[in-house]
Amino acid sequence: MGCNGVQRDAEDQADPHRCVAEHMWAYSDLTERTERRAALLADADFQSYVAKMLPLLAKQESKLLVPAPFFRPP
Repeated sequence: MGCNGVQRDAEDQADPHRCVAEHMWAYSDLTERTERRAALLADADFQSYVAKMLPLLAKQESKLLVPAPFFRPP
């Protein structure tokens, strides 16, 4: 699994503190994602982080991308 994160400039020019962060995570399959997500949600440190971060979160989207049939990883 790997992560590529990109932080973009403020999306709303009226609010310079608003920004968008994008993260793309790669998993071998949906089972791996489910297992990792369950472990993360059970982690006390992560739960503490979420409690502090959640009030600051305005919007979150999750998208699962499935490779095209012709795609072959390098």
